[in-house]
Amino acid sequence: MNMFVQPRPIVHDQQVTVHHWQLRDLLLTDKQFRNEVIVPVGHDIIKYNYVTGKKEFLLEDIGYNSTCMAAGFGYLATGGQHGDLTLKDIKGDFERYFESQNFTSVSPDGEKMVAVGDDNSVLLFNISYSGRYELAQTMNVSKDANFSVAWNHTSEKFAVSSQDGSVHVWDIRHSNPVAKFKGINPSVTKGAARCVKFTQSGGVDLLAFTEHASHVHIVDARTFDEQQTLKIASTIYDAPLTGLCFSSDSSRMFVGKCFLYNTQNLI
Repeated sequence: MNMFVQPRPIVHDQQVTVHHWQLRDLLLTDKQFRNEVIVPVGHDIIKYNYVTGKKEFLLEDIGYNSTCMAAGFGYLATGGQHGDLTLKDIKGDFERYFESQNFTSVSPDGEKMVAVGDDNSVLLFNISYSGRYELAQTMNVSKDANFSVAWNHTSEKFAVSSQDGSVHVWDIRHSNPVAKFKGINPSVTKGAARCVKFTQSGGVDLLAFTEHASHVHIVDARTFDEQQTLKIASTIYDAPLTGLCFSSDSSRMFVGKCFLYNTQNLI
């Protein structure tokens, strides 16, 4: 009897999931995936390299169980049982960061972007006219993860808040911060700087940031020399803060859970 394949397989246990009793075409290879096979695992689509044993997400948590897939011409398509369809450009200009990304913010003029995550890196990108994101600078000044980013209304400065309780402000023309602020709670958790915002109208130039609990700080964003600190809710207990934002005309500041403060025009 002729043998067309070797009878003993090499086992690569990838736990491919099946969710339709008839649709069972769920292994995929394509010339754009060298030494790799594409498989669905739950709500994810995995790219598995059968030479190195390494696997990566091609699509993560798509919200349904994939019952069919196809690839070609730089695209991956997958579908589900209830009219679901996902199309991914797998040749697109993207880069995976293995540290969790906590916040990204594009400047008001659309020319730059800042991204921060679970390490202390602050990544500044230039955005080209064609829509490409080019890494311009990486800054590392805080001692812990970063959680929030804000741009001022002129797109010349941005601020980053960190788990270590610090807020740093950069001018895009310089690699070192132009200002640094710190909360007042010494606790690693309660004193963490969770949210930072600039006003977005020229009449009032303020920077504000919240601690994890009880305190919000307001800074004169023209000079960064003066600062006001408010204790939210005058009780003996800490008040967890859920966020911070300014109204579009910058005349009001809202602080979770939710408190409204009227701002004063700076003269």
